[in-house]
Amino acid sequence: GALQDLNKIRSRAGLPAYIALTDEEIIEAILQERQHEFFCEFGHRFFDLKRLNLIDQLLTPTKSNWKSYCQQWPIPEQEILKNSNLTQNTGY
Repeated sequence: GALQDLNKIRSRAGLPAYIALTDEEIIEAILQERQHEFFCEFGHRFFDLKRLNLIDQLLTPTKSNWKSYCQQWPIPEQEILKNSNLTQNTGY
């Protein structure tokens, strides 16, 4: 069903449909469509890359100041003070 859903989105945009892709190609096509569809919408691309463990692989060559620890946000100091079991994420 993923290919049909993907082609529905492409049809809406006036783009040609994909024909018979492998599972890996379908996943790659979905990621590409999500990159276009959710451009500048609340970090969807960031979380897709993080969830699929692609963030370092794709951001290191394109962002000169990218550091691997940036995929985790810092824990607010107030939360660490409230709970002594918390430790700050590496790099912050």
